[in-house]
Amino acid sequence: MHIQTIEKTRKKIFSIIKSLEPVELKSLEDYAEFLAQRNNEAKFADILRTAEPENEALSQGETDGIKEADKDIKEGKIRELKDYVKERGL
Repeated sequence: MHIQTIEKTRKKIFSIIKSLEPVELKSLEDYAEFLAQRNNEAKFADILRTAEPENEALSQGETDGIKEADKDIKEGKIRELKDYVKERGL
């Protein structure tokens, strides 16, 4: 976006803000926070996407955990996340 356009947009937004009622201001604040959070999540996703893979070996605890998880899956000791969430009332 061109700098002049950004300044015009900011001025317009601030003029709109001045005319809003308190409840509308709260809604605007919530939406602005949502946009900021979404932007942060996009940046984090970019970081993950471009991250180099780890070159270190798994610890014994991590290896044991993977083996235990595989065993639990084979024995049917798992449940879907949606079922867990429902059971917990989340």
